[in-house]
Amino acid sequence: MVALAAAGETLKAKLAGYRGVCEVVDSNESASSEAVLSLKPGAENLNITLQDLATQVRQAFYGE
Repeated sequence: MVALAAAGETLKAKLAGYRGVCEVVDSNESASSEAVLSLKPGAENLNITLQDLATQVRQAFYGE
């Protein structure tokens, strides 16, 4: 991740060096975290799919 951040800073500095380019920003600073979901082996016996889990988490997060 450090190498990616360094490359981003280098690129922003290079772009800012061009005439007419200003306020160069990147979205790396506001990157959101990611949740990785998985099911336990017994979930299939209960007819629960990964899609079911993802839908429930999304609805809980967004209040749907």
